[in-house]
Amino acid sequence: MATLGDKFVAFNGEKYAWNIRVCCQGTSGDAELLLDDTPGERMSRVLQKFFAFRTMEMEKLTANPDWTLANVISINLTKIEGGGRRNMVPSEFVLYFDCRIPFERMDVDELEPTMDQWCHDVSNSVLIDYTLQELPINPTRINDPYWVTFEKAVEEVEVQMFPGRTDSRHLRNAEIPVVSFSPIINTPVRLHGHDEHIGIQTFLDGITIYCRILRELGELME
Repeated sequence: MATLGDKFVAFNGEKYAWNIRVCCQGTSGDAELLLDDTPGERMSRVLQKFFAFRTMEMEKLTANPDWTLANVISINLTKIEGGGRRNMVPSEFVLYFDCRIPFERMDVDELEPTMDQWCHDVSNSVLIDYTLQELPINPTRINDPYWVTFEKAVEEVEVQMFPGRTDSRHLRNAEIPVVSFSPIINTPVRLHGHDEHIGIQTFLDGITIYCRILRELGELME
């Protein structure tokens, strides 16, 4: 992952993911009518609750300058399903949320019942389903000889928790230590965004750093 600063960042752990599906059922009928308790109305009230929580997490991040995205729960609406004809109110709308939870978040036990209650408060016809609920995975300890050697090769590196999730979680889950690292500094973070790029000099400097890391680790293993 790139960083805007001039200090390298390595990640020894990461958030874990929940995928959430909320089905908002309600009154359906002809669109010329003003029906009560339509799926759209219920969907709107559900979204207000999820977005209010999202805003609180964003405010925590703003209020703590030393925090990163890895310190807060990120939740985003990623997909909406429903409707077929422009002149008919459908019987349901389905919402999909992607939620990423920090490893050290202590109030996570309250998250599922809280979300359940949000949906119940709107209507008994609003059904929530957790299609993915990963468990937290212990981060990699950064005091073994491999880390010391890596740190020596990079010279100056800051350790953080990764704000998303990567394939390294499978290795950590198998108790294989993993440190995630890319020598990309002074570069905007545009994950999956438009104009994601890396500067020429940053790219060339990265090759030098990787050569140094491999050389140092090779000497350790001799």
